[in-house]
Amino acid sequence: MTHPDTVEEVASRYRLERKLGEGGQGEAWLAFDARLRRRVVLKRLVVPQGSPVESAGMLLARAEREAQAAGKLRHPGIVTVFDQFSDHEGLPWIVMEYVEGRSLREALGSGPLSVVEAARIGEQVASALAAAHADGVVHRDVKPANILLADGRAVIADFGIAAVPDGITLTATGTAPGTPQFMAPEQLHAGSSSPASDMWSFGVTLYCAVEGRSPFPGDSLPQVIWAVGRGVPEPVRRAGALAPLIGQLLRPDPDERPAAAVAAASLREVVQDLEATAAGVTDIDELLRRATRERDHGDLRRAEDAYWSALDLAIRLRSRGQEGWAWDGLGSCRSRADDPDMAVRFFTRAARIADETDDALLRAWSLHNFGTHRRRKGERAAAEEYFGQALAVAEAHRCTAPAGWTHHQLAELAADAGDSLREKEHYAAAVRVAAGSGEDELAGWSLFNLARCEERAAEREEAREHYGRVLEIGTRIGNRWMVEHAEEGLDRTAGPG
Repeated sequence: MTHPDTVEEVASRYRLERKLGEGGQGEAWLAFDARLRRRVVLKRLVVPQGSPVESAGMLLARAEREAQAAGKLRHPGIVTVFDQFSDHEGLPWIVMEYVEGRSLREALGSGPLSVVEAARIGEQVASALAAAHADGVVHRDVKPANILLADGRAVIADFGIAAVPDGITLTATGTAPGTPQFMAPEQLHAGSSSPASDMWSFGVTLYCAVEGRSPFPGDSLPQVIWAVGRGVPEPVRRAGALAPLIGQLLRPDPDERPAAAVAAASLREVVQDLEATAAGVTDIDELLRRATRERDHGDLRRAEDAYWSALDLAIRLRSRGQEGWAWDGLGSCRSRADDPDMAVRFFTRAARIADETDDALLRAWSLHNFGTHRRRKGERAAAEEYFGQALAVAEAHRCTAPAGWTHHQLAELAADAGDSLREKEHYAAAVRVAAGSGEDELAGWSLFNLARCEERAAEREEAREHYGRVLEIGTRIGNRWMVEHAEEGLDRTAGPG
């Protein structure tokens, strides 16, 4: 056979279309089966030049094992092996189902999955592993790169290092099969694999899917091995309802990990519970939006009623993020009602949930609110410290609104101290933050206060330009108060005659 790059047809049947990937021991090709008229994947073993006869034999046996392991499995969550043959050079080819889609690893390149999406994918993967384990097959390399996603399916691929009943060990002496970041402690330290070690790898995969990071970080293989050996994964932040199962899957003792069928059942329950509460979560969002509208229109009684309803529903549905926003809203209502002590209690609850859920926006607002509370109590230094922290969080996470309104608070502190230069600088900073963000209220009032600073400094042309922009924004968003203030500013800065 000629070099694969020049081959158009294999086994007088498969037309090679394009290379999908290659590694040190094999190549994968997208091909067209001319007999059955369908696309397939052909995997061809490549024996590195100069390999000892023993190593070459091991690689050939590995290919046979892959066909043997995957070929006996029939499950919608496992890539189907259609055929296996050898070319005239004696190198084996495996003909597999073509799953048109990207891998879970590629999907995670765009960020972690939601809890319900990770649970849906995980349930399919766990069900596929249960089928493999029932047939005595251990995958030994479960990881995001080996999970393919297509049309709602999650499919396990690459049984190339699978262990089969009564099979011999094909891995070279002194090496363990698998990918270290996803291998169970017993695989790393003793080279032993079992269904339980697949479940550890599945637990790491599920963790990565929902958290977007590894539970056992390390910059080198020794660091990863040390982290896995400790058996203490990094705490979860986003896992929510998946946290208990992930914790069980990552137990150091293999006997304490749930079987694949048990994990699949648990994940089905998670999906069902989350789907059942989805409507309730939507209701919470609508209650929060309605409460915020009532608050901003000055109807604090109706606003607080809606916030309390949202809080009650969020607690019942265990929606911690929305619970935090409900506490924040209640705090803002109490603050506007001149009840600062109760307001700060509510803000404190919101801040705790922000830290627990890693919600940067809620954390920035919480720090802003603490600063406002301290400022009202006359504790200038404490207020400035909180405002500084709020700005740091808001700017690091590009949270426009809390950054802009915190600059307003710092401007007012500067004005209280008679520092007109810093006052103007903070309002100008708020204008820059609001530019192009869609935060029209922030942009309008920032420009208005900047214009007032310019008017006091006798910078009439600059002030008129900014009052004019405030008028345009106020008119566009229908804010009568903003329009009236802008028109008064324009009248005051009008030239003679």
